[in-house]
Amino acid sequence: MKEFLLIIIILFFSTNTFANFKKIKKKTEVNKPEVVFPIPKNLNRCQTKLYVSPELNKISPLLKVKAPKGYGLDDRYDHANSRLTNFSFPCGAGNVEACGHVKNVILSWAKANAAKRTGPSDDEGKHWNDTLTVNLYIAAPWITAYSFAKQVIEISEEEDKIIKDWFKKIVKKNTHLMYGKTYNYGEQVVLLKERIIMLYLLRLLI
Repeated sequence: MKEFLLIIIILFFSTNTFANFKKIKKKTEVNKPEVVFPIPKNLNRCQTKLYVSPELNKISPLLKVKAPKGYGLDDRYDHANSRLTNFSFPCGAGNVEACGHVKNVILSWAKANAAKRTGPSDDEGKHWNDTLTVNLYIAAPWITAYSFAKQVIEISEEEDKIIKDWFKKIVKKNTHLMYGKTYNYGEQVVLLKERIIMLYLLRLLI
C-alpha cells in the first residue's frame, strides 16, 4: 500500500513542469524565509545532546567534487554530511553548542569555497553525478542545518553573508540537475528531483 501511494505521489508531481514551479514560487508567501523547518516546542522525542565529541568529528572542507564518470556520487560528501548530522540533529532541538559547531563547519566550507563542481553543465554523465552530489549531500541538508542554527544562536552579519553567498553559489551552479542534450531519458524523474530540491532550498534563498 505504501509503495502504491508513493508511486501516485511521484506521478502527480512529475506531471508538472518547471514552469509551474516558477508560478508556485511567485505565489508563495514566506514570512520567515530563513526558517526552513521551525524548531519544535515539544522536544521529548528529539536528540538534544551531543553524543559525538567535536574533536573526533572533524569535517574538513572538500574543495572539488569528484564523482565517478559512470554511475554513482562522490561518497566523500555523503560522509561529510553524515558527520554534520551529529551536530545538526541536536541543533535542531535547540542545543546551543551543537548549533555553534554547525555554523563553524559551514562557515569553514564557505570560506574555502568548497564543493566546486567544474566542467560542462550537460552532456557528460559525470557532471550529472557531481550535480546530485552537491544538492543531495551538501546544499539541501546543510541549508536546513543552518536554518536551525539561525534560530538558536546569534550569527554576525559578516559571517551570515559569507555563508549565504556560498550557498547561493553552489545552488546556482547545480540548479540544472542533469539536464542534457544527449541524456533525455527519464525526464519526468529528473523534473521530480529538481522540484524536490528547489522547493527545499526556496525558503532560505528566496
